[in-house]
Amino acid sequence: MTAAAFAGPVEEPLASIHGVVQTSTSKRLVVETEDSNSIEFYCTKRTRYFEGKKKLKAEDLRKGDLVRVESRTNILGDADAVNVYREVQKP
Repeated sequence: MTAAAFAGPVEEPLASIHGVVQTSTSKRLVVETEDSNSIEFYCTKRTRYFEGKKKLKAEDLRKGDLVRVESRTNILGDADAVNVYREVQKP
């Protein structure tokens, strides 16, 4: 056997999506992208929320917030939010 056989599961890179929050709850986040597509993310107890280096909570997100969501596809093919970054909109 090779060393690769013992390496364990391979972590897939995170997808990164920019958009505007349409709906945000502790379990679900819907973001509308620049090209008007709505993408639904599932939020878990492992999902982390940030604004810069400051940690946030899910309830801090509001409709209309500009965000970047790093996600991973789960075993069912759904997008799980891993990190959610609220971006400061410049005036």
